[in-house]
Amino acid sequence: SLSSDMDIDFIGVKVGDVNGDVSESLSGGGLSTRSEQKPVTLEYDGGIMRAGEIKSVAFRGRDYKEVLGWQLTMEFDADKMEILEVVGAAEENSHNLNGMEEGWLTMNHHVTKAETKSSEDVLFEIVIRAKETVDLSGKFELSSAVTRTEAYVGAGEKTALRLDTRIDEETSIIAVTPNPWITSTEIEFHIPQAGKGIWEFYDVNGKLIHRKQEQYERGGKVMVLDRRDIEATGVIYVKLTTDQGVAEYKMILVD
Repeated sequence: SLSSDMDIDFIGVKVGDVNGDVSESLSGGGLSTRSEQKPVTLEYDGGIMRAGEIKSVAFRGRDYKEVLGWQLTMEFDADKMEILEVVGAAEENSHNLNGMEEGWLTMNHHVTKAETKSSEDVLFEIVIRAKETVDLSGKFELSSAVTRTEAYVGAGEKTALRLDTRIDEETSIIAVTPNPWITSTEIEFHIPQAGKGIWEFYDVNGKLIHRKQEQYERGGKVMVLDRRDIEATGVIYVKLTTDQGVAEYKMILVD
């Protein structure tokens, strides 16, 4: 993270912030601030990334109505992930990746006519490589350490720009890796709300062969399952139960 404000020129800016401040609106008139304006929120999907995996993370808008533009400083943990590329509308986005090793990047977006986007429209994507296994939930944060983070709406009014992880409301088992497996495997799963998770493992005859209970925080998780926990071979049915629902998965244990 950045510990203090910095005065760094914004590379590739067409219209926007070049020294950490904005004095005029994107429409060319004076920029006004209206505290009653609803914030513009950027959202991205969380989930587990394994070491070495490359993924394109899509950022979408919530309450993205009559937006003229925005600018931001985004911080991330450079020890856990590497930014490879920012993908978006090339004519409309500018970004500075000079701070990647320190864990930050800056972006600027503007249009000449205010735009409204649905919650499923992708605004831009960040391609990242995981340096270690990491849950992306909450791993990107906005600050004003380099470029002041803010959005411009309507006739040029300034409002807050926020960032959030899109919440998956379903309990899910995403993957078992490897599968089939011999000595151990990793179960990747998602918990929609913090609370109790109950695991049950059944053989093909419906016999319960293993059961465990854990407390989890919300988000993507990985559980390591050892051969010593499962006294069976062949097809094993996995069941995860939380207060929000039930997820099931099939795996194969071989000799």
